[in-house]
Amino acid sequence: MRGSAKASRLARLLTALRFLGVDLRHNLARTLLAVAALAAVIASYLVIVAGAAGFAQFAPYFATPQPNLWLMSAGVLTPINSSLSQEQVDLAARLVRENFGAGALQAALPVMYRSVRYADKTYALAAVSVDDAAQVFDLQLVEGTYPAPAASGRREVAASSSFMQVNQAQLGGTLSIFGSDFTIVGVVQSVSNSLAMLWMDLSMGRQLYAYREDFQVGVLALKEGVDAEQVQAVLEADPALQYCCAAYLDRQLNEIASGQLATLDAILRTFQVLALFVVTFGVYNAANLTLVERAREVALLRVAGFTPGEVKGLLAAHYLLFTLAAFGVGWGAAVLYAQWNGKVASIGGQVITLQIQPQQVWLGLGLTLAFALAGVWLPARSYFRHSTAEHLRQA
Repeated sequence: MRGSAKASRLARLLTALRFLGVDLRHNLARTLLAVAALAAVIASYLVIVAGAAGFAQFAPYFATPQPNLWLMSAGVLTPINSSLSQEQVDLAARLVRENFGAGALQAALPVMYRSVRYADKTYALAAVSVDDAAQVFDLQLVEGTYPAPAASGRREVAASSSFMQVNQAQLGGTLSIFGSDFTIVGVVQSVSNSLAMLWMDLSMGRQLYAYREDFQVGVLALKEGVDAEQVQAVLEADPALQYCCAAYLDRQLNEIASGQLATLDAILRTFQVLALFVVTFGVYNAANLTLVERAREVALLRVAGFTPGEVKGLLAAHYLLFTLAAFGVGWGAAVLYAQWNGKVASIGGQVITLQIQPQQVWLGLGLTLAFALAGVWLPARSYFRHSTAEHLRQA
């Protein structure tokens, strides 16, 4: 009896393996194509998840406001799109001193922002008075020197630590800005600013971009104890400024930037869910096609003594292995992409690095297998609502 039962189990196992093997052998090209398509979806999913993790890296920067007021063009939310004149910056500074005292203003700092291409990516370039920048922007010189003014005849820039890290740049290296070669002479960093960007002296910016005299931002650095919100109200109420300019508190800019990141994160999360539903739909179609094309073999499995649960288990094992293979290919493609093009520059030089973390991979694998299992269960459940005899007649 034991030998007979053992032989029966072995026969059932061989029947199951033959069922799976025949499906793979007869539909090899289609299987490989389906694996490749599913791998592309999984790779996209992992890259999207890695991008969301990259955006999350910069939340601490936006959570640390500085005690400054930012004067920009009305209706503009990003400094690089603003345009101010020296007269407007001077007027704002005069209003602060007249209403809050001569010592209320630490500095009124015009800043030029431009976009610079380096290593096929776009970064922000800030031209600002070096004497004031260290204090107002909380910059600290890590290595080298601050860039020289235009009068020196030298073309120099300083780069943030994140710029150097992202591009593996070296002190003394050169880059082209507006058709001229500049040398990186210093590395700076700030505890409140993680942007990958470049800095030059304001006089050099004015010389380099002499064709346009505008500034993008007027930074009003207030003395400690001065109420920034009251200063903001005075500036916004002045007839000469209220229609052309807007004054933002640091926390307001931070809130705007955080909101933009939250929107991007929500979009990325939506695409993640869509990718998982595509996995479910792909596996559903493949499993449904197997049940339709091989109805006779499935029915014979039932005749051979396989229960509906066992047949469902065979289908699930088949397509889970299929999904595992696709996940392996997709994961490899995502890793290669992250290594090849995993560092990008976003708004204002904000560096977003694709972060493919182990916990994300394991979570992605679990979710992918779960959605794939749902894709198998749905057509199998519908299939076994009909009798074996009916399936044999249809076959």
